[in-house]
Amino acid sequence: MFFTETPKRFAGMNREGKDVQLPDSDGLISGMPDALRRLRDLSMVQSKQLLAGFFEQSDDALFDLADKAGSHEQHNLYFDAMRELRLQRRELTLCFQQWLARAFNECLNPAPELPPEPAPAGPVSLALVAHETMEEQLAISAMVNKVRHYYGEPVEMIRLRMQTLLRVDDLRATRNPLAPEVICQGLAEACAELTMDLRSKLVVYKLFDKLLIRELKHLYSLANQLLIREGVLPDMRQPPVGKVPGPRAHDRPRQPSTEKPMVEQAPDKAHQRVADSHAPGFNDLSALLRAGQPLATAAEGVRPACVAMTTNALLQQLSSLQHDLGSGFMGPPGARGSRLKEQLLNLPVVSEHPAQAPGQVDGDVINLVSMLFDFILDDRHVPEPMKGQLVRLQIPILKVALIDRSFFQRGGHPARQLLNALATAALGWGERLPGEPDLLGERITGVVDRICQEFTDDVSLFAVVLEDFSRFNDQQQRREQLLQRRLRDAEEGRARHEQSQEVVSRLLAELEADHQLPATLAKLLHDPWRRVLQWFWLRLGEGSEEWQEMTRLTGLLIWSGDPQPVTRGTRNELLRQIPDIVDGVRRGLNAIAWDPFAIDEWVRKLELLHVAALHQLATGEAAPVKEPGSATPVKAVSVEAAPPAAEEPHPAWMARARSLQVGGWVEWHNGESRHIRCKLAAVIKASGRYIFVNRSGAKVMEYSETDLANALSQGVITPLDDSLIFDRALESVIDELRFSRRR
Repeated sequence: MFFTETPKRFAGMNREGKDVQLPDSDGLISGMPDALRRLRDLSMVQSKQLLAGFFEQSDDALFDLADKAGSHEQHNLYFDAMRELRLQRRELTLCFQQWLARAFNECLNPAPELPPEPAPAGPVSLALVAHETMEEQLAISAMVNKVRHYYGEPVEMIRLRMQTLLRVDDLRATRNPLAPEVICQGLAEACAELTMDLRSKLVVYKLFDKLLIRELKHLYSLANQLLIREGVLPDMRQPPVGKVPGPRAHDRPRQPSTEKPMVEQAPDKAHQRVADSHAPGFNDLSALLRAGQPLATAAEGVRPACVAMTTNALLQQLSSLQHDLGSGFMGPPGARGSRLKEQLLNLPVVSEHPAQAPGQVDGDVINLVSMLFDFILDDRHVPEPMKGQLVRLQIPILKVALIDRSFFQRGGHPARQLLNALATAALGWGERLPGEPDLLGERITGVVDRICQEFTDDVSLFAVVLEDFSRFNDQQQRREQLLQRRLRDAEEGRARHEQSQEVVSRLLAELEADHQLPATLAKLLHDPWRRVLQWFWLRLGEGSEEWQEMTRLTGLLIWSGDPQPVTRGTRNELLRQIPDIVDGVRRGLNAIAWDPFAIDEWVRKLELLHVAALHQLATGEAAPVKEPGSATPVKAVSVEAAPPAAEEPHPAWMARARSLQVGGWVEWHNGESRHIRCKLAAVIKASGRYIFVNRSGAKVMEYSETDLANALSQGVITPLDDSLIFDRALESVIDELRFSRRR
């Protein structure tokens, strides 16, 4: 539990108390400030909506998983989870909301500080923990870590605002009722209602992780906006750096450290430290690894040893390999998992003295790092040439993990950050033509070369290299953003211009529908006057009074050339309107800076046209009168012939297209056996077009929303995952170890 006092103070939040009405005006809530009460009410409403959306999406997700299941057992597993979620939907929602309401109560009257709980004795004690409990804790920790990583700043701003609102000196991070620890633990408490086995429950946790966690951004945004409106730290735009309290000793049981760190850890952002405290540590991973025998045994890589090689000796041997890294670690796909361990077995000490091999703890580190890089090698999102560079860091990363076991838990570890930064930058890398400069590829290669050549046992080198690469990356990103902004402005201008053409064409088509215009007037309307109308629409908008006046004037101008229907008062009406029409045409042409001599010429032609129209009306030579209401129906006329309508994509693919974020990378298969990586630079609202650019900022392609959905469904466009590669690799390793243990 993240609340130490939960068993006593949250006693009503179990299955026995799920139907009890929440207190409203008595007990702990009686002293609740109005702003906090409104925040609580907002959170309750939003959480209910979030869970409702989760249940709707989870049904489809589980059905798809069942449909793609590789075995009958997996098929039943997903359907069992689907059925249980349907049955327990109301109870899960109610249980979570009770937890959330009591979390708000808890922050009002925090219990006295309690002494830390006794820490477990080490790996032996950890082995006694029930495997199911440990796996659930790892799943919850992964969710907490993800929320802290993505939404650490808004969560911290909520904590600081609540701290100000409650007038306390130091509101613990886990006392924030909207803290990731509280929300994720609340989901776990709600899942206690589910009558399903561990495997099904882990599927539900995975769904929470994928479908619900990403939606918390909206909740946190609304919460901060509400507190700003209430006047609580309204000027704070980001939390102060370095002043955020981490979790206390009694917020969560600590895992003991069996290894003394050999280097001092660099300070990270405070919210990252909070997330790290709940991330799976080396002891957790090692326990899972050993539980997965024979996967974690040395038989597949590190031999059982009578006399274990010391860590320092192993580091020395690894350094001898470090200067000869390259494509040798790639290997055939089926052999990748054992390449690192095969290299270790060929070390001089190991080959000459087979009984002397790395010890069990070091062997666990080797296995874990090897599995992490297996994931990187198999990751389709990183271009193959860039994988060849990243995999050269396998030995340096292994040395870091041997030196500093917090590497697996610290999201802010410089080695992890460097690996993530290189992989993220490589996401948009594309092959260059001969002679074309490749600044990014050369810089990544240079970074890897420097690490392989200079790194011995000083982990601070990673921080230095990371800072240098970050500067380069920032410069590249600023340049890309400038080019993208220019492109976006140009595309928005082009789209608005096209839209204005369509609007004006429809307007003229409607107004001309019942008239036969003289050639002179038709030329005036479709050349200079069209531009006048487009200028007013673009500058002032369709809802402006000026645009409405120009629409009325255009109608009068057309009518003056063919005054229909003709009545007794038509000639007098035309005489009355002609001065306003001529004056309006002159003002309109002047507004777009039309040539003054051309304006005078058009006015002269218009006056001659009006004289002819008046003469026809006076002599009775006008066209036959049309009765009001007998006009032919107005038909909208498009500028260009519309292309054949594309097949309407499934709503799920339309939703997938709309979910693409500006800045996200995709891979485009252009039908020429070439895959081009490009980034969504802009979504043009005026036209609904999605504009994609390459890393250089040059436009590569554009799609309408419907065409984009079809391209996604046909595999022409594949979204790329730009989340942190180390975090994805670690999550994959944990999943693989769990699956291996159950086999």
